[in-house]
Amino acid sequence: MEEKPEVGTYLEFDYERMVELKPDLIIASAKVANDLEAKVPGAKVAVLRFVNQSLFEKELKTIAEITGCKERCEEYLAWRQDKLDLLKTKVDGLDPEAETRVYCEWAEWPLHSGGKGSPKDLTISQAGGKSIAGDLGPDGQYEISPEWLRTLRPYSSITPRMPTTIQQLSFSIT
Repeated sequence: MEEKPEVGTYLEFDYERMVELKPDLIIASAKVANDLEAKVPGAKVAVLRFVNQSLFEKELKTIAEITGCKERCEEYLAWRQDKLDLLKTKVDGLDPEAETRVYCEWAEWPLHSGGKGSPKDLTISQAGGKSIAGDLGPDGQYEISPEWLRTLRPYSSITPRMPTTIQQLSFSIT
């Protein structure tokens, strides 16, 4: 990623740089798609969120179709499924009563978390934990108070912070 040109940050785009680069395709959230279409003429804007794990494979295949990388996509999806299967075998043996209670908030919004079925809830569950915000309601984003958080006393807390540029993170399940 270091060799790729920067076009802004997760929250703030450098439209002039995008226009200079003349991209064929910009992948964005629905929230900014219209703005990108207006400010970067000639670029196609694909709205893909990569947030809902049940849509991940479909969204990745859409990008592979657009970019002509179907074979690479299939290789990646096979690798990913192997890792998910390995994770599942490790998590399936855990005692549900001993699940780690986890709090995870949104990167852009401190003291906001996702309810039951949200991407945060599903990811924590997939890793063998229990989201303490899972009981707040279906999906969605919920604002919480510091007092509520102290009352539920999570064993682990994930509070992502977005740097000025997105960094690529990787990990290995062994």
